[in-house]
Amino acid sequence: MLNSISKYRKWLIITALAALAWLILPGLDFLNEDNILRLAELPTVPAAIVFLLLYALQGAIMVVPTGLLYIGAGLAFPTWLGILITYTGLTVSLSVGYIIGARLGEEKVNKMLSKNKKVSDFLNGNKDNLLFLSFISRLLPTPFGLVSLFFGALKVPFPSYIFMSLLGLSPFMIPVVFAGAAITNPFSREFIIPFIISFVITFVIYIAYKKQVVTKTRITVLLLVAQVLLFAGLINRMLNAFPIIALGIYLFSIFMVLMLVKKNETAAYKVIWIIVIIALPISGAILYLLFGINHPAKRVAAHMKEHAVVAKLLDGDNVSTYEDLDVLERSAGIMHYIRKSSAYHHYENTETTYYPMGELMFEAMLLELQKAEKFIFIEYFIISKSYMWDKILEILLEKAKAGVDVRLIFDDIGSLGLFNSAYMASLGAQGIKIMRFNPIVPFISPFMNNRNHRKIMVIDGHTGFNGGINISDEYINLVEHWGVWKDTGIMLKGEAVWSFTLMFIETWNAFCKNKDDRINDYIEYKYSDDINYSTDGLIIPYGDSPLEKERLGENIYIDILSQAEKYVYIFSPYLIISEKMIYAMQMAAKRGVDIRIVTPGVPDKKIVYRLTRSYYGDLLEAGVRIYEYTPGFLHAKSFVCDDKIAVVGSINLDYRSLYLHFECATFLYKAKAIGDIKDDAVKSIALSREISQSRKQFYNEFFDAVLHLFAPLM
Repeated sequence: MLNSISKYRKWLIITALAALAWLILPGLDFLNEDNILRLAELPTVPAAIVFLLLYALQGAIMVVPTGLLYIGAGLAFPTWLGILITYTGLTVSLSVGYIIGARLGEEKVNKMLSKNKKVSDFLNGNKDNLLFLSFISRLLPTPFGLVSLFFGALKVPFPSYIFMSLLGLSPFMIPVVFAGAAITNPFSREFIIPFIISFVITFVIYIAYKKQVVTKTRITVLLLVAQVLLFAGLINRMLNAFPIIALGIYLFSIFMVLMLVKKNETAAYKVIWIIVIIALPISGAILYLLFGINHPAKRVAAHMKEHAVVAKLLDGDNVSTYEDLDVLERSAGIMHYIRKSSAYHHYENTETTYYPMGELMFEAMLLELQKAEKFIFIEYFIISKSYMWDKILEILLEKAKAGVDVRLIFDDIGSLGLFNSAYMASLGAQGIKIMRFNPIVPFISPFMNNRNHRKIMVIDGHTGFNGGINISDEYINLVEHWGVWKDTGIMLKGEAVWSFTLMFIETWNAFCKNKDDRINDYIEYKYSDDINYSTDGLIIPYGDSPLEKERLGENIYIDILSQAEKYVYIFSPYLIISEKMIYAMQMAAKRGVDIRIVTPGVPDKKIVYRLTRSYYGDLLEAGVRIYEYTPGFLHAKSFVCDDKIAVVGSINLDYRSLYLHFECATFLYKAKAIGDIKDDAVKSIALSREISQSRKQFYNEFFDAVLHLFAPLM
């Protein structure tokens, strides 16, 4: 009996709602248009109750046109109250549809959707970003109730679904409610103008979407701007209405400044936020809570859980001691630090090949991809529509068809323009598993600042590529935007690739939304022990995460400068560094170490280029030599020191790489590739112009000081 009641509960609820509406409007066909408009004759409270019941029915059985309810609300209530009641009613309707969809399940809802192929294709083709879909599906002329069932079946986070849906419904709803107030005179301006506005908005959005003028990114930017303006307006009104709250937030701002002074953070980063909070005592404190804290608890928990598994696997590796390997004590110290801070350790039995240009590494990547038999892991910040991607994709599709496990992680901001929903669905149907890292969402979120800047390609666990080279044609000089594009990378063959494999799996599992796609057996992807590789020095691939408190990338660079005896040659596209890094470079130069930095001769971003140059002065005064690569833009990120230590990876000398991005690199000790890295540095320096100390001018110094203030945010 109980099971039977449970089975038909949703229909009992719908019947009860209909009965209640019938009781309030006795003797009427309450779905009749004339009678809905007659609600204006009822007192406010009964009319509001009826509207809410009708919205509940609209969400359940989808027979009440929402446009008619908007008009009725405008007629029955004062406009502001009509809009409020309509938002409430829409929330009820959206909730009812969502709940029913969740109960029915994805299979049944898709069966219902299959009767409307266009709507089904639209919804299912945009499942990779359901929050954006919640918004855009309400802006476009899609069936109201079916869309609600769809989101309920997929169990989209309920608060986000409601918020985004209401936001999408607003441009049409608000003008129509205004028009409803004048429906008794349908030829008046008060009726015609709002109605025209609502239909023009809908038509323009529909055409723009069809022509791909309305994109996820543009809508997201507009929504973020709208949220900031709304946020500022609400704060202003709240503070004017409640002075005691303003006083409380002001005192809290003082407390936050004191905590920032004490916080273990780079001084430049603290100073910018202290200035913002002091200049805007109330808004600044709230902005810091929204944007200044780079450790979202939920993300940290997921990431730490996966890294604990990785650390356990790395700790289980049989690693020789530094004494047995005859490693110099000072060099052993930095390797010990890397292992203690991140669990990544050194490997023997690994061969290294350095590539001084992107096109050379691209050739090697294609050759190695062709050899794949078990799996291919690719994780890149930028993948663009290009010849480079087409050639790689051609092999990936071929390998996926042959049964190779092909997985791809791309950053949603770095790879804008290529991976739309239809494209991802097409690749997925052909056997390639894809993860969009940190999707752009139209909400103010500090985690949006944390991008995946890594460049990793792993083939069968024994071959790996790393460096500064993304997947786009400028990286291999097929197109020239800023002259010759100088980029570098490294190929590893052997045991050390295991760390890059684990790095990829950690990111995949920590941020993958589909549990069925998770990788549970890490060992299945380990390099084969029966392959013999010669030992080419000690190799440590390592990853750096903004969710960790340890600034691994920066600390390794600083330690290299601290232990240098003869020289350190540095490649970096940007030079936006903390006082700790500046001090380390200055001290090394003052000790007599030959410190040379090569930056681009042709800028890709003029403001960032100006900011990079603004750091030259203090370094030049201390004896650091700085060069600008005259053939074009230098995108390489590498350190080479004393013929015994080098780092090649994705980590720039800027705040975003050192503090905000997920990064990776390869540390080398006495490896063959170190000589090649040094030779490349010497040749590149010969092609570059050396910068000399220039005369300081007040207005330049002032402008540079302002840029330095905002350096941590660039």
